[in-house]
Amino acid sequence: MLALVGTNYHFRRVVPVALRPLFGKTEFWISLKTGNKSEARLSAMALHAQTSALFRTARTMTDPARNKPITKDDLLALYEYIIKRQEEVIETTERNAAEQLKIERYTASMTRYEDLLKTRAFLTYSTDALERLNQHIITLRQDMITGKMQDKASLASKTEEIERLHDTLVKLFQTGPALSQAPGAAPPSHQLASPSPTPTAPTSPRLTAALQIRCYLGSRSS
Repeated sequence: MLALVGTNYHFRRVVPVALRPLFGKTEFWISLKTGNKSEARLSAMALHAQTSALFRTARTMTDPARNKPITKDDLLALYEYIIKRQEEVIETTERNAAEQLKIERYTASMTRYEDLLKTRAFLTYSTDALERLNQHIITLRQDMITGKMQDKASLASKTEEIERLHDTLVKLFQTGPALSQAPGAAPPSHQLASPSPTPTAPTSPRLTAALQIRCYLGSRSS
C-alpha cells in the first residue's frame, strides 16, 4: 500500500486483472508528498477507500449516485478526480502548516519582546535604586563630617533607610535573571515603573559605609 520513493511516500494499489483494460494500468501510483509515515498512512487509508469504491463502480459500469450507466471515459474521469482531491488535500495541509509556523514564530517574537520590556524596566528601576542608595550614603557622610547630625535617632533613621534600600536591591538582583529566562515572569510588584531613558549605571557602593556608620553609632553611645 505504501512505497517510499526518495524522501516521499507513494500510495500503491494493484488494479484487478479484469479491470486493467478499463484503466489501462496494472497499478495506481499516487504521490503523497510527505516523508512522514504517520501522515502517509492516513492519506493511504483514504485513497484505499476511494479506489475500492472506484473498482466497484468499474465492475458494474454504473454511476451509484444516479444509478445510470457510465462510459470508460467517465471511469477515467473518476480516477482523475481522486488524484485531484488528493492534491487539494496536500495543498491545504501544506498551507495550514505554513500558517501555523507563522503563528508560532509571531508568538515567540512577542514573548521575547515582552521579556525585553520587563528586563528594561528591571534595569531602569535597579539603576535608579542604586543611585538613591549612593546619594543617601554620600549625604550621611557629609552630615557626619560637618556635624549636622548629632542625635542618635536621626543617624539610626538614615542607617535604617540605607539598609532597607540595600535589602531591596539584593532581592531585585536575586529575581532579576529570571526575568529574561522565564517567559511571562513578572517583575517585582510595585517596583517597576514605566520605562524611561536609562541613566548610566553608577558604580555599586559597598556596604563598608553602612558598617562604618554602625561603628560610629557605637562609639558615640560608649
